[in-house]
Amino acid sequence: MYARMDRFLPDAHAQADHLTRPTTPHPPQNEERNVGAAVRSVLDVTPDQRGDVEVIVVDADSRDATVREARRAGASVLRASTPGRAPQMNQGARAARGNVLLFLHADSTLPSGYIRHVDASLKRRDAQWGCFRSIDTGLRNPLASFLINRAVALRTKILQKPYGDQCIFVKRKTFNDLGGYADLPLLEDVDLASRLATHTHAGPAIVPLDLKTSGRRWETLGVIRTTLLNQYILLRHAMGADIHHLASLYYRDRHRDRHRDCN
Repeated sequence: MYARMDRFLPDAHAQADHLTRPTTPHPPQNEERNVGAAVRSVLDVTPDQRGDVEVIVVDADSRDATVREARRAGASVLRASTPGRAPQMNQGARAARGNVLLFLHADSTLPSGYIRHVDASLKRRDAQWGCFRSIDTGLRNPLASFLINRAVALRTKILQKPYGDQCIFVKRKTFNDLGGYADLPLLEDVDLASRLATHTHAGPAIVPLDLKTSGRRWETLGVIRTTLLNQYILLRHAMGADIHHLASLYYRDRHRDRHRDCN
């Protein structure tokens, strides 16, 4: 989902070029149960900010009611010209009119008041990009949910390496200068964050709020197995393993999870 923000904090004396305009691109497939809440969380702003926020959902031929639910919630919906998370988000970014892009997953929701926090984060040190502090998976095991939340927050603070489920946001010009997301079948978020850090010579501006995101993968695979798989893929990627092979490993388990959920 791609959200455009035309303005975060109104300033009667500000020039148009100085206003933050966010758009949120969203790349769902078969997310009818989640996409509506995601869109509504982006549009949960004050009346004077509503015209400054744009939500674009780029759908990859969902077979369920994803498109209907996204439109009902207030998003503009595009049909993906090329299925895949990276090309779908790039397509949403090209269609956007805002000067700040927020990339929100279909199974995640933004916290209330996110606009002023994103605006403040980008104004700090003239930052070009950022992310939210951590994620709240809402697992049935509260200890596991807490540990995941703390681990993500610690990784982001110390290593300055956010993942896509933390809602990466970036100024449009900077995103375009980098050529957008690389056309990768996996870890496109890790690649973008790395290139952003190199290009801007700075880590992300961290919004001190957590996103709510689906914990279904953690619930189905288990916290330990999910963590080990994620770290294995990251390690193999750092060692130069073929990204398509790593994607097949990751999505093999993901498809197995969804099959179990349907049974």
